[in-house]
Amino acid sequence: MGDLSRIRFGGFYRRPDARPEQDPAPDAEAEFEFEDAPARPARERSIRAQWLTQTVSVVVLILLISVTVFCFAMSSLLLSSMRSNLTARTGAAVSFFNKYANASDSELYSGAKAYIEGYEDRDIVELQFLDNSGRVVYSTSGFAAGLSVDTEDLTSAMKSVSSASWCGRDPGSGENILAVSAPIVYPSGEIVAFVRCVSSLANLRHRVLTYAAVSLLVALFVLAVVVLSNSYFLRSILVPLEQINDTAMQIARGRYGVHIAPLYANEIGDLCETINHMSDAISRAEQTKNDFISSVSHELRTPLTAIGGWSETLLSGGADDRAEVERGLTIIRDEAGRLSRMVEELLDFSRMEQGQLKINMERADIMPDLEDVVFMYMDTLQKEGIALEFHEDEDLPEIVCDRARLRQVFLNILDNARKHGGDGKRILVTARLTVSTIDIAFRDFGQGIPPEELPHVRERFYKGSSRARGSGIGLAVADEIVRLHGGRLDIDSAVGEGTTVTVSLPVAQ
Repeated sequence: MGDLSRIRFGGFYRRPDARPEQDPAPDAEAEFEFEDAPARPARERSIRAQWLTQTVSVVVLILLISVTVFCFAMSSLLLSSMRSNLTARTGAAVSFFNKYANASDSELYSGAKAYIEGYEDRDIVELQFLDNSGRVVYSTSGFAAGLSVDTEDLTSAMKSVSSASWCGRDPGSGENILAVSAPIVYPSGEIVAFVRCVSSLANLRHRVLTYAAVSLLVALFVLAVVVLSNSYFLRSILVPLEQINDTAMQIARGRYGVHIAPLYANEIGDLCETINHMSDAISRAEQTKNDFISSVSHELRTPLTAIGGWSETLLSGGADDRAEVERGLTIIRDEAGRLSRMVEELLDFSRMEQGQLKINMERADIMPDLEDVVFMYMDTLQKEGIALEFHEDEDLPEIVCDRARLRQVFLNILDNARKHGGDGKRILVTARLTVSTIDIAFRDFGQGIPPEELPHVRERFYKGSSRARGSGIGLAVADEIVRLHGGRLDIDSAVGEGTTVTVSLPVAQ
């Protein structure tokens, strides 16, 4: 046997009224099963793995998409802003050169040289002045003078006679640039020259990388917050689950009545309350089962003892006295009948628990069967000094029923009235017709049932404070049979005044 002290009790407590002697020692097979079942860590890892794949991976994907979209948007915005800036600069230069529209070419070129040499933003933008064939005449950098330009911005400006832009790798330097070209057009419509602004994209790339780095840091911060908050949330679930699992293992080992401390005011708290209720219910059921076994054992022992004793008496020579023989055989017959009824009652209860209690329905008058039961019991009750009265309405209609099963119900109820209410020395049976049912009432005038026990008298194995013999399942079987007939079994009782059990059966339509 394993050492039960190794089971941790953290997070739950034992119900004060739980009785240790109720806890059966677990058998070797059950203990081996639980010793080999510490699968809780693997189960926790499984939950964490599911959380990582289903939550964190989704968050990471969303953040990556957000960072990518943000960087792309910022790159497009910066490029558009740079293009607008270069377009404005070329437009300003073209406006300056338009004042030479009526001047000679030499004056235009002199003005262009002076404009290029005096350009203030040469450190930011390279400004170029090109002739109408696309050859650089003047440049703020001085390195491009004399070179021919055939990039898309210039060719587009020649064709459309308007400004055009181009983004790509510079054929001369191999550097990524943004270029905007605009034609200088005389009033006659002739293109006499071009103004071209060129800017490196290295600064834009640096700014985009900076934005990307900042957005990644923000994304990592958000991811860290999500991981930490969800880790706390996951822990708030796993810790209670561990406590619940420990308590469930205790209950499975037979330590009924163990409770989980009510620490959680949420759905987990509701689950804990449900498990606590289940633990109490199992504890009550275990106690009821033990009481039932004890009661049935006593019930079986009594008739068996009587049968065995009288059998030995008759076999040992008691057969000479006829009166003694008849008395012994009568006791053997009665006790054997009691054993037979008890076994049949247990079999019916077993069928009822499995949902296999069958009834054979037919349209019949149930009154003859009720009268047979009453008059059959009348002699027995008279011998015990109990008066049995029977009253019925005339012309009671037929019902759809299983006659044998209803006889069993009537016998059980009358037997209960004799055992538990016989001290009142009177039992009254009545059959009355209501609007849609036949109500058959069995009333005794005994001590009655205490109010706290009344809601439980139809529960299986329940005997309450009664000291009368019985298995405690007869009324439960009777209640199930009446229910299968579509009827109702009601119990009314008052302490000191007696108990009334009413069977209501629907009239046949």
